[in-house]
Amino acid sequence: MGKTIKKTAIVTIAALIILSGLFYFLFPLISPKSASDIYWNFGNKTQTVKYSEKAYEKDKTFDNLLTLCDRAVWAENCEVCAAYIPKLLSDGEFKSYAENTDGSGVYSGSTIYYYACELVSAYCVLDLEDDALNAAYTYTTEYTAVNPLRTVMIEAFSENNKDFCNKIYNFFTEKNFDYGGKYSSDMQTLKTYALS
Repeated sequence: MGKTIKKTAIVTIAALIILSGLFYFLFPLISPKSASDIYWNFGNKTQTVKYSEKAYEKDKTFDNLLTLCDRAVWAENCEVCAAYIPKLLSDGEFKSYAENTDGSGVYSGSTIYYYACELVSAYCVLDLEDDALNAAYTYTTEYTAVNPLRTVMIEAFSENNKDFCNKIYNFFTEKNFDYGGKYSSDMQTLKTYALS
C-alpha cells in the first residue's frame, strides 16, 4: 500500500510539472496578449514587451500597437520604440485617439508629443542621430515646453555631445526652423554649447 501511495504521488507531481510546462510554453503561443498582460502584472519588462509585440504582429490592431508602444516605453526598450512608435504615429486611428485624450495629465504635453519625444529619445539612445533629427523636425509642430526638438537637445546635452549639438543647430538652421523667433533662445543655447 505504501508503494502505491508513493507511486501515485510521483505520477501526480510529474503530471503537474508536465502540465505546467505545457501551459507555460503553449499559452503565450495561443494568446500572446493575455501572456503579455500576465507578465505586465508581474512587472517582467522583457516578457511583457515580447508578448505585446507578438500580439500586435498577430492581428495588427491599433489597440495592440498602442499597448506595445506604451509597454516598450515603460520597459525602456529603445529598439521596439524605434520600430513601432513611427507606425503608431502614422496609424489612421492615432489622430482620433490623440484628439480624444482628455489631457488628464497622464502624458507630458500632448499625446502626439509624448510618443514623438519617446521616439526621438529612443533614436538618440540607439545613436541614430539623423533619424532623431528628422523625427524632431517632423513632429515639432508648435512651440511648447515639452516637444521633440527639446528632447533631442536634452539628449545631446546629457551626453555632453558637442558634435551632436552642432549637428542639431545646423540641421534646424538649414530648415529655417524658428516659429516666429520662439526657438531662437534654444538655438542660441545649442550654438553656444557646441562652440564652447
